[in-house]
Amino acid sequence: KKSTPIKILHPFTTICEFYRKSKKNWTKAIRFFKQTLLEDAKSKNFQNNIYTYNNIASVYLEIPKLDSVYHYLKKAKNSATKEELLGSSVYPNFCVYFSRKNQIDSTLYYGHQFLSNLSENNPNQFSKAEVVYSEFSQVFERNNRLDSSLFYQKKLLELKEMQWNTTDKDEIISKAEQKAQIIYQDQVIQALEQ
Repeated sequence: KKSTPIKILHPFTTICEFYRKSKKNWTKAIRFFKQTLLEDAKSKNFQNNIYTYNNIASVYLEIPKLDSVYHYLKKAKNSATKEELLGSSVYPNFCVYFSRKNQIDSTLYYGHQFLSNLSENNPNQFSKAEVVYSEFSQVFERNNRLDSSLFYQKKLLELKEMQWNTTDKDEIISKAEQKAQIIYQDQVIQALEQ
């Protein structure tokens, strides 16, 4: 049995994610991610390059600056093994990139590369699969292929349903029933007061 390499986060990674997600300060996030690459190169530690390049590409997707997205996704892809690629969000990010460029075949190719490794036993991959199905649906919708768009919307819903824990469902339904009961009681009281 092959052991999976442990992903060791660089100290800058936390700072990068802070600027990227909470502050939406993409320039600082990119600067810190690039600093991470420099520090890793100095220490000859290249195992995290796939994640750092992919994170830079993700920031450029948010901006959006698509030429830079492609550049860093290629670097991420070239710095990783196939196993690492299938477990990362590089293929889903390629899928988003090509979807935004409205290139159906490439969108499908990279999305299916990722989905070929999707397993119910690995729920950590579900959010990435949601991105893929969503992009499939959107690219087909933009190209007036509504039947295909609807097909992938259904796949997206099926995936979300798989993630929905039955106890969560029961709890949500119970809360909804309680809320409906309170609303009904309020309506009865208002009607009686009039």
